[in-house]
Amino acid sequence: MSKATIINAPPFVDTILYKNNSNVELYTVNAPSIWLLDDVPSGRVEYSFNQVLGNIFQNYVDAWNGAPFSRYYVNTVFVSLITTVLEIIFASMAAFAFSKLNFWGKNFIFMTFLATMMIPGEVLLVPNYITISKFSWIDSYYALIVPWVISVFAIFLIRQQFMTVPNELWDAAKIDGSSSWRFLWTVMVPLSRPAILTGALLKFVGSWNAFLWV
Repeated sequence: MSKATIINAPPFVDTILYKNNSNVELYTVNAPSIWLLDDVPSGRVEYSFNQVLGNIFQNYVDAWNGAPFSRYYVNTVFVSLITTVLEIIFASMAAFAFSKLNFWGKNFIFMTFLATMMIPGEVLLVPNYITISKFSWIDSYYALIVPWVISVFAIFLIRQQFMTVPNELWDAAKIDGSSSWRFLWTVMVPLSRPAILTGALLKFVGSWNAFLWV
């Protein structure tokens, strides 16, 4: 390799090495990566390790500053927590009704609920959007929370756990004057914490990863 004398070049060009007028190496200082196509077959820019490392992390900095990602994270955490808490509350009440209370059409209503699980969420995308627009909830937290606080799977999961609780506990609570509401939150829910926590985790992760509004 021979070292060429630089006569006219941009200020970032430091050294040019060539061999048999075919292989050319171009060394620059503080210059962006370039690819020479016109005058020489190839070009190469050498960076120090610190420069490469700085460029890698600078991409993340530029991406973070390019959009309000901090606001996005706050929205995601808020929506995930609220939907999870509300779903567990409503699912626990519905599961208690389907497992311990007696009313007309209980099994039919429960089977109807289960049948809705066979409908893909994508099918409901347009109808849900039309409904939300009728309520003027577009671009609001209501649209991200209200449609997703009811989960048939969570109702099914918690109901199956509630059914394992002996009915004698329910009978004893009624004899002692306990209301259905008190028995649910002081007896049934504490005894069913594994199922409830499982439903809560599934809901939180699903809400966190919900890139599609279904």
